[in-house]
Amino acid sequence: MSTPKKQKLNIVETNTSEIKAQIKDDAGLVTVSCHLPHGLIFDDVPAKDGGTKSVEFPGLNSDLTRTGGILLDAGMSVAVQIPKEDWDNIVRMHGRERAFLSYNGLPPCLMVIDDPKAIHNNPDVKLQKHGLEPIKPAEVQVESAKITE
Repeated sequence: MSTPKKQKLNIVETNTSEIKAQIKDDAGLVTVSCHLPHGLIFDDVPAKDGGTKSVEFPGLNSDLTRTGGILLDAGMSVAVQIPKEDWDNIVRMHGRERAFLSYNGLPPCLMVIDDPKAIHNNPDVKLQKHGLEPIKPAEVQVESAKITE
């Protein structure tokens, strides 16, 4: 058995930081909003040569140098562009898995968006949660310890 070819998807837009990437205007590409904390690799995507290839979706916290070491909160997302054929195959094989499904009324962690720039004002993207967001102490009634000498 041969090792699958690897295809790491490039982030083309993000609402977490400024990024300089080329957004391709191609009908053969699909733009996917990815709100997974550490990314996801599909290693069974059919390749044109009859074998399989590996497609890696980047995670929000995969590159902490880009965010200054800050773990990213709910509503943050990255947009990637993937060939439509690959996306259709991934959804066909894995579309019933948690990353693709709405859960508790929230949008899925991997979802198609019309335009990479729409990631900044898409209401569904702003609602995305993966369940591992950092906790804000004030929201859970945690107070700072008083220092006494």
